[in-house]
Amino acid sequence: MASSLTLESRVHETLASHKPTRVAIFVRKTSRFWSAASPTTVIQEALSILGLSGTKYTFLVNEKWSRLNIFVFDMFHDTYKVDTGHLLCDLPVIIVDYAREKCTLYMAPSFRRSQINVGVAEHHNLNGWQAEPPFFADHTLSKPPSYDNPRDTALLRSIRTKECEQRS
Repeated sequence: MASSLTLESRVHETLASHKPTRVAIFVRKTSRFWSAASPTTVIQEALSILGLSGTKYTFLVNEKWSRLNIFVFDMFHDTYKVDTGHLLCDLPVIIVDYAREKCTLYMAPSFRRSQINVGVAEHHNLNGWQAEPPFFADHTLSKPPSYDNPRDTALLRSIRTKECEQRS
């Protein structure tokens, strides 16, 4: 699969820069990866498609929905620290989207980029000071995920307010 893809020029430029970059992998229910969607398998395949097999990465988030599994990881982010992960950062985001027959790669548009970066910050905040990534949220259960000890509840409101302002 990897050899048949051509990287969008902006994806190629971002990867070539070796600057901190966030990758969001969408595994749709129709994808061949759905039933065996182990994070390691999916992330290694994405790295292979990006031409970066063996690259060091930090696996941050796995969200499971009824029709979509989302895996988020950082590459080239040597300054990442779990104790400041709840603070919003504006990393470029590459989307790797596994659908039924094909895989699509592209740079996330500004709204999706913001949504993913905010989501990572929220997972750090919601899971508290003692937790370390990867964070897992299963939205397929009868009740939504619960978080007993967030880092800062005021920050949650602040992040959401900033995200809403960016949509306007």
